[in-house]
Amino acid sequence: MITFALLLLIADSLGYNCRWPSNNSQRLEWLAELVHRSQTILNQFNRPSWISQGTLFGSVRDGVILEWTGDADVQMFDHDMADICNSTSLINMVFRAANLTIYDCKEGFLRICLANVDNEPKPSFLEADKFTPYAALELYSCTRRADGLYLIKEMPCLWNFSTLFPLQLYNLSSKVKAWGPADAIYFIEQYYG
Repeated sequence: MITFALLLLIADSLGYNCRWPSNNSQRLEWLAELVHRSQTILNQFNRPSWISQGTLFGSVRDGVILEWTGDADVQMFDHDMADICNSTSLINMVFRAANLTIYDCKEGFLRICLANVDNEPKPSFLEADKFTPYAALELYSCTRRADGLYLIKEMPCLWNFSTLFPLQLYNLSSKVKAWGPADAIYFIEQYYG
């Protein structure tokens, strides 16, 4: 409960305009929707992206987003990510028009949530399911170098480029699919050993 209360206080203090799910089932549905909607927009701008880390693991192992995860993980190339946080860029405007909020922008990282367009109240931490954090997509960049792909500049995780393309569709729920790497097992082994 304390963790959830801290998340509410942090989100309130930073002014994020995110919807907060009322239960774990709704959060998992929203995470799948966030990935689908974000990848749809990125594809409209010819910017490939792929599910990664725990999101890829859950999709491959169970065909769904892991129920205990706090976010959905997606990656894309760093040069394709540069203008997403710029509020005057066309791609940022398309995200906002789709009722998605982009926040917590850092070099090689940003978060996306469903925008709280109806000013729904955030649940108090006493009313909320203690296992229901906010629903956010975490978008990481990776860098392509001559010898492979690297996850963010601080994390030298070498990938073989040929294991990424062509992207494949993976289940995030019974209704939603998302793009992921061609060789998911290779990527999962790189993340988790």
